[in-house]
Amino acid sequence: MAGEKYEQYVIKDVLEKGHWVDRQSLIANFNNLKAPCTIMHDYITKPVLMSRNLRNPEWKEPHAHPFHEFFCFIGGNLLDISEFDAEIEFHIGEESEINIINTTSIVHIPPGLFHGPINFKRVDKPIIVSFIALTGVYSSIELEK
Repeated sequence: MAGEKYEQYVIKDVLEKGHWVDRQSLIANFNNLKAPCTIMHDYITKPVLMSRNLRNPEWKEPHAHPFHEFFCFIGGNLLDISEFDAEIEFHIGEESEINIINTTSIVHIPPGLFHGPINFKRVDKPIIVSFIALTGVYSSIELEK
């Protein structure tokens, strides 16, 4: 009787077509986690602009959320995740201040902090980006201009 008592805590159906990449990504939210958390995990191999309005023209940048978000940027060499050969422009704040990510890093976006887009300008070696939002249901606030 292996795995019967706690098998509901092992979530296996977590691969979906990625939002920003042309392959499968790990994506989980309240629907399968049954917890107030959303997780996305992508492997980035070439420059890409992660902008909400590329997915839906009605969504605007920058935007904020009523929950904490964490963006983890990790070197893609699993034997040495400090090996990071990419440059990312992460826009933060209402004024869209550009913060350069060029080493394994975590960006914390507290509730109400406007951010976006994220521009993977240079990707000379693959990197991993993981997104964790402390909510089970995604919602956003647009900056009024």
